[in-house]
Amino acid sequence: MIAAASRRGIIVHPEAHISGAAELVGPLYVGAGVEVAAARLGPNVCLMPGGRVGPGSRLSNALLLAGAAVGRECVLDQVVVEEGVTLADGTCLQGTAEQAVVAEG
Repeated sequence: MIAAASRRGIIVHPEAHISGAAELVGPLYVGAGVEVAAARLGPNVCLMPGGRVGPGSRLSNALLLAGAAVGRECVLDQVVVEEGVTLADGTCLQGTAEQAVVAEG
């Protein structure tokens, strides 16, 4: 059984830590141990366990694999961030529906 709170297409694991100032737009999944600062997530975002999203970042159509981290003021759209990869503050990555950008270590 997956313990989660779900509303408006948003699933947040109870062990995730999300700032009250974060903006969440479904569909969205936030896994266990994920830390989200005052960022905008969604639509179509999946954050696997142990991920981190810094303040001011905006993610849409994005997948962060386990342990991936996004710094401050990043903008990601149509992006997959590989397991354990850390994106520096201010990183902007834009893929397309036909070809996502893959950030790998």
